[in-house]
Amino acid sequence: MTTHPELQRAVSAIKGGRPDVAVNLLNGILAKQASDVQARWLLIRALENLERQDLALTELHKLLLLQ
Repeated sequence: MTTHPELQRAVSAIKGGRPDVAVNLLNGILAKQASDVQARWLLIRALENLERQDLALTELHKLLLLQ
């Protein structure tokens, strides 16, 4: 369960069919804290919903580098 307000808004945006809004929110979170794994996973999901697999794969690579 997400507790960060922006993460909650991003989840709601994805569920509401607005992955573009989620991408903006999540990029803002990641600009402040690049190591936020939950935000990066949500960003990958939002990018996949936008059919931007190229960007989703880039984010997945970044996520794997965090591990």
